[in-house]
Amino acid sequence: MSQQNVNTPAPESKESSFLKGKGEQSGAGELLGDNFFAPVEADLVDYLLGRYQHTRAKIGEIASTVTSAEHSPAVAHFISGNLSGCRGGYVFSVREVFDAAGAVASLNSAYWQEALNLTDVYEYMPNDRRNEWNEQIREMKAPDFEEKTVRATLSELLFSREKFFSERVDGIFRNLSGEHVTNRPEGFGKRMIMARVYDEWGGNNYQRTGYIDDLRQVIAKFLGRDPTSYRTTDKILQIARSRAGEWLTLDGGALRVKAFLKGTAHLEIHPDMAWRLNDILAFLHPTAIPAEHRQKPRAKAKTFALHSNLLPFSVLSELSELEIERTEPLQRNHWEDPREPVTTNPNNRRFKRMMDFDKAVRAEAEKVLMSLGGVKMAKNVFTWFEFDYDPTTVIQDIQLSGVLPDQKTHQFYPTTEALAAQLLDEVDIREGETCLEPSAGMGGLADLMP
Repeated sequence: MSQQNVNTPAPESKESSFLKGKGEQSGAGELLGDNFFAPVEADLVDYLLGRYQHTRAKIGEIASTVTSAEHSPAVAHFISGNLSGCRGGYVFSVREVFDAAGAVASLNSAYWQEALNLTDVYEYMPNDRRNEWNEQIREMKAPDFEEKTVRATLSELLFSREKFFSERVDGIFRNLSGEHVTNRPEGFGKRMIMARVYDEWGGNNYQRTGYIDDLRQVIAKFLGRDPTSYRTTDKILQIARSRAGEWLTLDGGALRVKAFLKGTAHLEIHPDMAWRLNDILAFLHPTAIPAEHRQKPRAKAKTFALHSNLLPFSVLSELSELEIERTEPLQRNHWEDPREPVTTNPNNRRFKRMMDFDKAVRAEAEKVLMSLGGVKMAKNVFTWFEFDYDPTTVIQDIQLSGVLPDQKTHQFYPTTEALAAQLLDEVDIREGETCLEPSAGMGGLADLMP
């Protein structure tokens, strides 16, 4: 595929783009088509550069003004009056606070982050490369945000997306455990083992979690889904750890995971995903991956089904952040009356309270809770959902699979107290009689029995 010269003036057409969504190299089979990568508009880059140059000029003006001999004594009072408590009582000098180099370093990092966010490069960067960029931005060591550097860097990154995508798959494969014979050297097999996913205290290993998140991100691209986030993968691995020894289905059946207390995680990839991963892997190692492992399997997998109608990751992220509303009085201090609880039902869930959130995503997440039997409650400024049963497991299952539970096998319909009373009145169970309850849920019938 041809590489477009990013320094050539764009045509007048409104549909012209800074870089087309095509990779520089041809490869990775025919999986990565022309529409696989998103384009980046030239106007957005021009707009960023203009804002950067304006802000940088203002930084220079402010630095030269406030650090001058004329204004420095007055500015010192702003510092002593407002910043004297910072850093354990350390008092900043005017020259320290208004140092232009520090402000420019912060500005550079902010604009490089914004420039990367304009593209879909982060979606394809392997875990190690992504960590390098994040560290550079976090430590404020990014280069000056100059037009030549910005356009050259974005051009290189965007045209490297196909390579990055392959490196991402390669990074996952290389970090499989070399101590387990089930990890096949010729590519992704059905069963894979990754060591040191959990530390000795049961917490997630940050780097290992990143590789599993990479795997989920790649599979999400294959399925045409919105990208997931590291935090959702982090929470999913904690759920797996709490259910150690149990196979859990992720992402509509594309992936299964089983955690072990010794810190390893076993992974099973659906055959329809495995051959795609091997085809991408062959882009970097063309002679290492046998052809039979890069072809779509003829027979359907019998072990686990692959679902296509999945909830967006944005909705799953909302569900992963659910909290339990307070049910006990809150004692603010020893001389004031305690604050009364919002609800007395322990089987409740509320969304994390934030000033800004996507209302459309929140509405979809609320529909999921209502489909599970949750009833939306409101009191003053508080809203929450109440259930007649503990919804923890079913909500976790949705986070894992991305699929609403099957009505017959997963959803739980507890017997209401009124219905239980009517049933027991008609059955007329007497003291001393032996009864059998073949499907005891929350004990709604037993609670009213003699």
